[in-house]
Amino acid sequence: MRRPDPIGDLRAVIADAQKTALTVEKRTDREAWQAMEGLKCEVVAISDTLVLSVAGDVEPAVGYAAVVCARILASALEKGLPMRGAIGYGSYTLDGTILVGAGVDEVAAWYETTEWIGVHLTPSAFFRLNPDTFRGLQKFTYHQYSIPMKSGKPIESMAVAWPRAWRFDLEQEPGKRRAALMERFLAQGPLLPEVATKLMNTIKFYDEVIKDDPREAKERSG
Repeated sequence: MRRPDPIGDLRAVIADAQKTALTVEKRTDREAWQAMEGLKCEVVAISDTLVLSVAGDVEPAVGYAAVVCARILASALEKGLPMRGAIGYGSYTLDGTILVGAGVDEVAAWYETTEWIGVHLTPSAFFRLNPDTFRGLQKFTYHQYSIPMKSGKPIESMAVAWPRAWRFDLEQEPGKRRAALMERFLAQGPLLPEVATKLMNTIKFYDEVIKDDPREAKERSG
């Protein structure tokens, strides 16, 4: 079940995200990381909502945001704090706990319509990606996917590939990461229909992202 200190857990998730952001800023060992050099990611909490802001060109900015979001989702799930969100590209103003702008409105509208635990690109970001960037991001931090929506009609977009960041401590024990995720979901409490649907959609996405991971395949066939 959820831990008795959700505020403390949320602070820990924020600290983890900020640490991840700093790590990205310092990495230039691969072309994908080099494209993010010089960008800054700010992570703030407004009530129970985490806000990430990255100023820069769309390709490196959405790549940077995905790395941090993947760590946020994985860290939050470990603490029993399932999250969902969206990544857009547009103008905004952030002043303390005041956040306004067209980009903000779009992200807020899209993430509230999804039916899972996850983060996806909104049209303002997705439509700006060129084909080469699209393929590069898919290999690196995103996964092309039909995003489950409350309307029952999924939309095609790019979703943050957070399963790759789930439980690094079990990286040398193939297959156990999925079992750990299932245990976390079962500990959420009564799995009412509206909750179970979100969890099942999330597990489906998890399986889709890691299905080609040779470590997972070895465990399932052994």
